[in-house]
Amino acid sequence: MQRLQIAVLLVVSLCVALPGVSKSDEAKTPTIPSPAVAAAIIAKSNITDLIVLTKTGDMFQDRQCYLVVGRTGKTMLIDCPDLIDENEKRVLVNLTTRVSSYPTDNELLALYKSGDIKFTDPEITPRTDPAALVSQLGAWPLTDGKSGAPILVYGCYSVRSTLGPEIYQTLLKRKLTLSTIVLLHGHMDHLGALPYLKAKTHAEVLMHPGDVQLGYPKDAIRFSDGMPKVDRTIVDGEVLTLDGMAFKVIHTPGHSPGGICLYSMKGGKPLLFSGDTLLVKGVGRWNFRDGSGNMKQLFKSITEKLFVLPADTRVLPTHDIYEGPSNRTVPYSVSTIGEEKAYWGTYFTDNAEAPTQ
Repeated sequence: MQRLQIAVLLVVSLCVALPGVSKSDEAKTPTIPSPAVAAAIIAKSNITDLIVLTKTGDMFQDRQCYLVVGRTGKTMLIDCPDLIDENEKRVLVNLTTRVSSYPTDNELLALYKSGDIKFTDPEITPRTDPAALVSQLGAWPLTDGKSGAPILVYGCYSVRSTLGPEIYQTLLKRKLTLSTIVLLHGHMDHLGALPYLKAKTHAEVLMHPGDVQLGYPKDAIRFSDGMPKVDRTIVDGEVLTLDGMAFKVIHTPGHSPGGICLYSMKGGKPLLFSGDTLLVKGVGRWNFRDGSGNMKQLFKSITEKLFVLPADTRVLPTHDIYEGPSNRTVPYSVSTIGEEKAYWGTYFTDNAEAPTQ
């Protein structure tokens, strides 16, 4: 069996009861060009520079993000990670109503003792020690004692703000203007720099609606200090243009419901910003507590959406493939669609009907 490299060691949450998106905020239905028209637009894409910034040093795998520069210096940031650390706060999420709250440990224990929440599995023996019971409540599926709705408790995180300032200083040093931030999916290890960069640059934040919940990135509730809203949603087949550059949006659910990849060209060579969908000799995980991952979908996304791209397409994912210093021009020797197809062979099709968890 081929080795399956897991993309991120994290637990994913659902949404929070934050202010919703008003009708005035809703994006108009995008115009989706035909495949032939999209291909013609992408062929003329003129990326003048491509910078990778890498960060490691927390509980998650190394992450990369990409500054993609147009002909006059207008720049798109693809993914927005930073170092994050778990803090003492917790978030309780009702998976049916999408309502969330941030109870203290004592409040969480009170909810359990009153019967407002209970373990879904009746075979679980509650711990007698309060601290151990709190840990237990955060590790197992729970049920609302009144409605029966599923509930999960997650830890919250704070951002160290290390990569965000590095990205901003790179923009200043090179006299670049950050116009757009594209989030390839909504997991928390790819969101940390968003508050800092949004405040500094006011760049437009784009994301697929499948990972937008009540106007915010999917894991926004995991950040106790808050997270900016998504400004506009983007969909499969849409072509994003900026300063002579063009990027085709490819919806690739499986690792996350709203996961996307971006396909473009630089110097006549095709590029795929593959997020956590396709890594180098690896793929993103799908076994999340909230059930948002799906192995069959992921394998289908890769075989039907990515492996049909030209064999010489360079694969640029967002996890631990680079060595050396951060903030440098991306090499053209990372991996290609042809190399990934050869490595995986028939693995995805052979396992397409396997259990999803």
